[in-house]
Order: sequence, then C-alpha cells, then structure tokens
Amino acid sequence: PTFKISKIADRVAKDWRPEAEQGALVHYSKESLKFNHENAWSLTTEVLIEIVDSSGIARFQEFNESFIPGYDRIYINHLQTYDSQLRKKWRGSHKYYYVTAELGSEISKQTQLAHLPIKRLSVGDFIQLQITREAVRPARYIPYLKHIANRDIPVHTDIFEIQNPPDELDFEEFGDVSEKTGGANFVWTFKKPKTILSEPLMPSIEEIASGVLISEARTWASVGKEYEDLIKHQFEQSIPVKEKALELKGNHHDLQFIVDSTIAWIRKNVKYRDIKLGGSSLIPAKSAQTLSNYQGDCKDQSLLLKEILSEFGVMSDLVLINLNQPVSSATATIQQFNHMILHIPPNQGVREQFIDLTEIVGSHRIIPYSLEGKNALVIQGDSSRLMTTPILENSSEHQAKFDHSYFLNDDGSLEIKEKITLDGKFGALFREKLFGFTNSQMREYLRRWFAIEVPNIQVQTLKLYNMDDFTEPFRLEIILRSAEYWDEKSAEPITLPNIWERTLMRLPQSNNRLYPIKIPDQMIFHSI
Repeated sequence: PTFKISKIADRVAKDWRPEAEQGALVHYSKESLKFNHENAWSLTTEVLIEIVDSSGIARFQEFNESFIPGYDRIYINHLQTYDSQLRKKWRGSHKYYYVTAELGSEISKQTQLAHLPIKRLSVGDFIQLQITREAVRPARYIPYLKHIANRDIPVHTDIFEIQNPPDELDFEEFGDVSEKTGGANFVWTFKKPKTILSEPLMPSIEEIASGVLISEARTWASVGKEYEDLIKHQFEQSIPVKEKALELKGNHHDLQFIVDSTIAWIRKNVKYRDIKLGGSSLIPAKSAQTLSNYQGDCKDQSLLLKEILSEFGVMSDLVLINLNQPVSSATATIQQFNHMILHIPPNQGVREQFIDLTEIVGSHRIIPYSLEGKNALVIQGDSSRLMTTPILENSSEHQAKFDHSYFLNDDGSLEIKEKITLDGKFGALFREKLFGFTNSQMREYLRRWFAIEVPNIQVQTLKLYNMDDFTEPFRLEIILRSAEYWDEKSAEPITLPNIWERTLMRLPQSNNRLYPIKIPDQMIFHSI
C-alpha cells in the first residue's frame, strides 16, 4: 500500500471526527490508473477505513468486486485489519475469498462477483484494502473513468491519479479540488469532501459532489463510427424480417399507421430483457434471432425495429443515451451510455420520433418524457454526432385535475364520486400502472389503493377514457362506497380521503434537508 498505517497515528491522536458519523470513517482513499497503448491498463484502488460503531461492522464485514472473465481480472494485493492501537489483527487470504455470479447484473450475465469477507471485525478497528483491476488485453484507448471523491460516510483525503497520461487527454472537473499536479503523473487531491446522503428529488451528483471525468481525446464522430463498425456485421435484411414487415403492413396504406402498429407489435410481442448497454454487452443480436426468440434487450429491439422500418422505406438511426446520469460532452466515449433507442428523422412522410421500446406504454410524443434534454450519440457512420434531445414541455403539459364529490349518509356510509383528468407525465404514470389489466383487475387495484385511507371500500362503477389514445388526457371516473366510514357517536372529527393529492402532489419534507429540492418538471394541479 502507498499509505503507511503509521501515518494515521497523528490523525487519530488529533481526534479527527466529523460531526456526523455514519458507522465508519474513510481516512484515505486513492484510485490510480496506469495505461499505455502497448500493455493492458490497470486500475489500483486503495482505502483505509475506521469502524466507529456496530453499523460500520455490518457494512464492512465483506467487500465485493465485480469483473467480467475474458475482459478484466482483479488482484487482491493487500487486505489487513488493525485494532484501535494500530496493531496488526487479521490478514486476508485467498482461502477466505470466493466468487459467485452477480445476480441481477445490469451489464451482462457473464459478470462475476468476488467476495472478500473480513474476520473478527470490531468497533475501533481499521481496514486497509488494495485491489488492482487489470484488462486482459491491451486497449486502444484509455478507459473512461468517473471518479467521485465523496461518499455517504466521512472522507479525510481522496486522491485520483493517472500514471504516464497520454499526450491527448480529455477531462472535466466538478466540485472542489484541493490540489492538482501535472507532469509524469496527473494527480487530483480532495481534502475532506462533504458527505453525501441520498434524499428524494435531490440534484444530480455532479451538482453537489467533487470529482473528475477522464477519457482519451477523441471526437464524437470517431466514437460513433467505431461503434457502428463494431456492430455492423449484425445488420442484415433477413428473410424473417422481410416476412414480418409484410405481415405488419397488411393491406394498410397509411405509413404513419404502419409505423405505429410496428412499434406497438414489438412492445407487446418481443419481451424485454433488462441487460444494459456496456461492458461486454455492446453488440445487438441479429434481428432474425430476436424474432425467433421473441425477446431481446434494448439493442436487439432497436435494431429489429430499424430493419423492419427500412422495409417500409422509413430510414432511422440507432441512438445511445444514458437513462440515469448526465453525459459529459467533454469526454467522448461510448462508456458514458447505458441504453439504446431509435430515432426516426423528419421529412419522410411520418412524424419525427425518438422511440424507446422498453417503455411498457408508448406515446405519440416526439420523445418519451424521461429522455427529454439529454445528450445522446446518433450512430451514423462518419456523420455520427452528439446531440441534445428535444424538450417538449410547456407550462400546461403536466396537469392533474381532481373533481371529488363525497356523500356522507345517516347510516355512517360514505359514497365517493371521482372524476380524474391526468395529462402529460401524470397520464403516462397511470397508463403504465394499469397497462394490461382486465377491468376486474383495475377495480381491485384501485380498491386496494383507496383502502389505504377508507375502510371497507368497494368499487361500484369504473370508467376509463383515452387509455390508448396518447394524444388526449387520461380520464378516470369511479364511484366507491364504504359501508362503515363514520360513527355519529364518535368524538373523532370526520376526515375525507385525499389519496390523489397525497400521491401526486406530495413533496419531501424540507426540514433538515441537506440539498435543495429539484423538481424535474413544471406541473399544475387543480383540486375541487
């Protein structure tokens, strides 16, 4: 290890203790990347952690590292624990470590998980761990890395290092950098970065944390061209694709209707496999295979739709996007993306549209709500480019209107008549919740929902409007009855249910928040 445990004595003697402890403290953390074009890259991570209470023991009694056999390997260089007096206590050994499949992996079913259990851990102990991850084969480019100095437990010192950096390196810093040095090695040092805890509707990590993004200097056009070259052997207008296109077209002549029907057919009949783009999962299956299996991930579904649309004379482009994190325009690399969609450009006799086939319920909007305003890579050979997806929101798009009528009867029963109109994201939310339900299943779902606030509730009538017409607001009319809602002898005041308002209008409490509330959309509510 580069950090000598003896150095911690002075710091412990000075009683470095942040105000808020979260079970453990990170005294030292370092990530060091070593790269050259002739040899495989390696990334060494080192950490020194102090356990301060029993929750820290529960959290750090085992470390886990994922890897993909054939792509990278990991080395456990050093795993040692010390007692509160900095005396050696326990040393890790291969006889304690084991490997399992990483269940639920978003990247690939090939991903494995190394388990590093720690024995006899006590409050006051220190853990020192150093692990190296190494690529199996040399790489053409330096790997894309997103280094975050902050954790959800206090950190004293965090370091990010690039050994022998390439001549042309793109990087983007964010937050507070305590020190930066260049030369033979690039080193970023972060002193006591603030602890970041998760909160509802919090800003993105780049807005509140400190860190650096790095990649080798490249253009987005070259990244897109290289990816297309990697996958183009999977492109083929096969006989099964042509036959399916003829079947979907039928006797229809309305091109927009044919396109919409094709999108709906894939959503309904090609089961989505949740394998995110990235790691060893970059190449889509051939469309004939996707049709044969009736299942595929985002890449498989997008390529299938692209090839079927081509049979109708509609050209389209594969597009890479990130569903969860913002994409930095300064660091051109495919490793920033985790999802694929399809873009139909305008002026082809059909409307322009960005299509995410993994949505349970589609929309006739140009772009799904969740993908607005994101940086996305359009795959188009030498003309590949990074674009920002359009933002369609306006001040009146996301609206929820509630019209309540309550009837309290002499026998203590309550009758509820609801007229609900949901537009924009509110309508999309409930269409997705109720998609595929029979009428009886919808009634039971809503009954259980209202039963949270109303005892012995039963659905009398239910009417839904515009369930499949995404150009119109989703409307719901429902009559419910509770036989024993109130007792005139009770001293308790009568409170009327407001489950719609509680569900859609609720914001997190602002008392003692760490970060500002960030509402992603402009919304309008009407409640009568």
